[in-house]
Amino acid sequence: MKYFKNINSYLGIKSVLILLASLVLTACGGGNSSTDSDNTTSTRQADLSFNVVAPRSSSAVEDIVSLQITVISENRQESQEVTLTADNPTVTLRLIPGSYEVTVTAFDASGQALSEGSVTLTDVVGGQRYSVSLTLEDILPELIAVIAADATNLTVDEVTGQYLLDITGLNAESSFSLPLSATASSGAISTYSWSILSGPSLAVGLQTSAELLDTVVEAGSQTATGDSVTLNYFRSAEVSGGEEDNIVVRLTLVDEGGNTTSSDLTVGLLYTDIPNVLPVAVAGDDISIDNPAFDPQQSQLPITVNLDGSASFDDDGLIAIYNWTLITEGISEGVSFYEGQTEGTYVVEVLPGFEGDLELQLEVEDNEGGFGTDTVLVSIIGPPNQAPTAAIFTEGPTTFGSLDGSTILEGFDSEDADGVILNFDWTLVNSDVLGSDVTIELYEGPEAIFVNWIEGFTGDIEVQLEVTDDDGATDTDTIIITVVAEPTAVISPAGQSINAFDQSFLLDGTGSSDAQGGLLTYSWSVSDPQNVTITDNLDGTATLTWGQVSFLTFDVFLTVTNENDLIGFTSESFTLEPPP
Repeated sequence: MKYFKNINSYLGIKSVLILLASLVLTACGGGNSSTDSDNTTSTRQADLSFNVVAPRSSSAVEDIVSLQITVISENRQESQEVTLTADNPTVTLRLIPGSYEVTVTAFDASGQALSEGSVTLTDVVGGQRYSVSLTLEDILPELIAVIAADATNLTVDEVTGQYLLDITGLNAESSFSLPLSATASSGAISTYSWSILSGPSLAVGLQTSAELLDTVVEAGSQTATGDSVTLNYFRSAEVSGGEEDNIVVRLTLVDEGGNTTSSDLTVGLLYTDIPNVLPVAVAGDDISIDNPAFDPQQSQLPITVNLDGSASFDDDGLIAIYNWTLITEGISEGVSFYEGQTEGTYVVEVLPGFEGDLELQLEVEDNEGGFGTDTVLVSIIGPPNQAPTAAIFTEGPTTFGSLDGSTILEGFDSEDADGVILNFDWTLVNSDVLGSDVTIELYEGPEAIFVNWIEGFTGDIEVQLEVTDDDGATDTDTIIITVVAEPTAVISPAGQSINAFDQSFLLDGTGSSDAQGGLLTYSWSVSDPQNVTITDNLDGTATLTWGQVSFLTFDVFLTVTNENDLIGFTSESFTLEPPP
C-alpha cells in the first residue's frame, strides 16, 4: 500500500498525515455527574466529539481521502451523517439519551467506499460530553499478501494454479533469475520479508541488489526484504530429462499496526533433455608478419604475435576450455609459445631471422563436453635474401715456375651473411686453352682444390669458384695463376782443369738468363769448402781460392733467383792439378 498523505488535501493537519495501520474506535464518559431522574435527563442532549488519531502509526493510507461518520439511534431509528474535512477535523454531535450505533466509512478520491468499522454506544446520558477517538484499525480490510512473478518461460498450471518454470536447455553452471513482486490487499505495509522454504539440489538465492547471494542448502537460509526481489537459481549439476522439482518462497507482510500475514509461492521446475550443440571455435584471421634479418651487432627483441580465440561461442552453454597447439611439424628453433593473460588468448614469439609458416589449431570444449576446432596460419616473412660472397685464397704467390707443378686454392673465406653456403663449384675458365696440361682436384673437401700442371708448362691458369647459399643465390670469384719458366743458370767457363799453383780462379755467372727479363740474384757454393773457398763478388761473378794442394777435384754450384723467387740451378766440375 502507498502512504496516505491527505484527507481532502490536509485532514486534521498532522493527525490525518499519520493515519496508516489500523482503526480503533473507543468512547469514554466524563464531566459532571447528574442526580436528575431518567425522566429529567431524557430530554437533555449530550455532546459527542469525534477526533481522528493514530496512536501506533506515523503514516496514513494514501488511498483513503475521507472518512464519513454515521450515527444511528437504536430507539428512534434515525441517523446522522457528517464528513470530516481538512477545515473541520473535529465534529461534535448532540445526542439525546439512548443507545447509538456509530459507523465509520473510508472513501477514496472517486467516492468509492473502501471499508468501514463500527462501535455501539449504550446508555448515553444527557448533559454529558462524550469524547470518541477514532483510528484506522477497524476500517481497514483484511491484510492479504499477493505474490506476482514474471518470466518469459513461466506458465501457470490450469488445474493447480502452480507456476511452472521451464529450464530446458539450461546447462550445468548456468543460472536463471525470476523477478517477484509483492502487493497487499490493503493497509500500509511496514515490512516485506521473503524467505525460501524449500528448493531442489540447485543453488537458490534471493537478490535485492546486483550481488548474487550464497547458495541455499537449508530452508530459510536465504532472506530478502522489499516489495520487489529476484529469485535466482544456479544449476550446479546435470539434470535428467523429465525431472521436476519445486521451489517454495514465502512472503510475510507486517503493517504499521503490527498485523502480520504470510503467503507461499510454489514454482515447479521442468526440464527436458535436448541434444548438446557443439561449440564453435574461432581462431581468428590468418596473420602475415615481416621479420627483420638477424644482426649480430645489435640486441634484437623477438616479434610477438597475439592470437585471440575469445570470439569462440557455444549456442546452448558456455566455453569451458581453450586449447592452442602448433600443428606445423619440424619447427624446433626460433619460435616459442605461451598462454596469454586473458582466457582464450595465445602468444607466439618469433626470433629475428626466422621465417616460415606456422599453422596453429584452437580447440574449444563446452560445459557439456562437446568440442570444436579452428586453425589460423601465421606467416613469418623474412627479409630479401642476401647473396653469398665467394672468395678464393692462396697462401703463396700467384706466379709459379713450371717445375713447381701445383698449388692449393681455398674457398674458406667465402660467406653468407643471412644463411649458409651449400655448394662450392670450382672450374678452369680457360680449360679449352690449357687442355690436359692443367687439372684440378678437391683437397680435403669441396672448399679447397689442388691446381696441377705438367713440367714445362707455362702460361696463365684462370680458376673460378662459384658458391650457392641455402636460398639458391650465387656469387663467383676468380684467380689467375701464372706459370713461367724458371731462370737458367750458366757458369763460365765450363768445367776444366785449373793450375794448382795459381792462387785463384774467376767464375762468371752473368751468362744466366730469365725469361721474365727481371733482375737475378746469385748464390755460389762448392762441394769441398774445406779445401776450396768461393767468394761471391756480388756482380754475378765469384772467385775460387785454395791452399797447398797438388791434386783435387770439386764441384761449383750456382743458383739464380728472379724477382718472382723462381730459381735456376747449375753446377760445373773442376780439377786442381799441377801443370805438366
